[in-house]
Amino acid sequence: MQLRKIGLTTLVTLLAGISTPVSLTAKAYALSSQSNPEHLEIVQSQSDELNQWLKQGDSFLDKNNYAQALKAYEQAIGINSNSPGAWGGRGEALYGLKQYKEAIASFQRAINLNPKLIAAWVGLGNALDDAGKPEQALGAYEQALRLNPNSATAWFNQGITLGRLQRHEEAIASYDKAVGINPEYDSAWLNRGNDLADLKRYEDAISSYNRAISINPNKDSAWLNRGLALEKLKRYEEAYSSFDKVAQLNPNRAIGWFKRGNALLRMQRYQEAIASYDKTLRIEPKSEAAWFNRGLALANLKQYQEAINAFDEALKINPNNAQAQQNRDLLEKQVRRPAATEVV
Repeated sequence: MQLRKIGLTTLVTLLAGISTPVSLTAKAYALSSQSNPEHLEIVQSQSDELNQWLKQGDSFLDKNNYAQALKAYEQAIGINSNSPGAWGGRGEALYGLKQYKEAIASFQRAINLNPKLIAAWVGLGNALDDAGKPEQALGAYEQALRLNPNSATAWFNQGITLGRLQRHEEAIASYDKAVGINPEYDSAWLNRGNDLADLKRYEDAISSYNRAISINPNKDSAWLNRGLALEKLKRYEEAYSSFDKVAQLNPNRAIGWFKRGNALLRMQRYQEAIASYDKTLRIEPKSEAAWFNRGLALANLKQYQEAINAFDEALKINPNNAQAQQNRDLLEKQVRRPAATEVV
């Protein structure tokens, strides 16, 4: 009897982790707002108060406290509505709050006040991309790069947008620029690997992931995607080592345990695979894929009733899983009429 498999039911795309857009530092805004020294005492007092609010906003941004950062920048705008730093910082806070339309307007106001403010162009690109306007985002990044061709951040974010547009060769070229400027840019190496993997250039992708890992050994997304690329090459022992590292670094990340289990299943280490799926299911009890693959491992150990139970759980989650149903029915016949059974 053969049980039906569905490619070990990965239910996971190859690119399981991508580094997200980043901003230039908030200090880039604060510095620009200080470029015109005031001479009158009352104006100087206002300038001091403005800078205090800008610094407070920067501090909240650094802590990812976007709501408080927004309040601080709006206080700064109340003091000086022509401060590009305040408008730019406000844009970053709104972007962090995923209020992209408002962030775009804020970045545009900062740019109107200071068209050479690179941070605002990069921030505008990020907000446009996440607002579903990738072509306009590319225009913003291009403007930032005209102002400073050595901005690794602008090249990096341009790469993300190009990758999302499936323009992978161009994305790789952007990441090449980013790491050429900053060879220690681990997120750029990670994303470069992702685009190489999308092109099925798995060996090159692995090299890029290795570089990211050499810079930041605790980057679990790099380990995960390295494992996925190795899996595509059917190098399961190496893939297992990568997924095992993900599980060590982030034990609450279900995909690490799940993919670790799949590698073990491929290597016919069924008992260990079951333990890995059990870890997955503690984190995500409704993982249809983990229940299904757990059933495969149990069936290979000839623990047929437990395998039936696992397929039943998969069917509770997705009653339309025909392969789980077929496997369950085959096993139930086997339980009722014992015979030599081989699961491949």
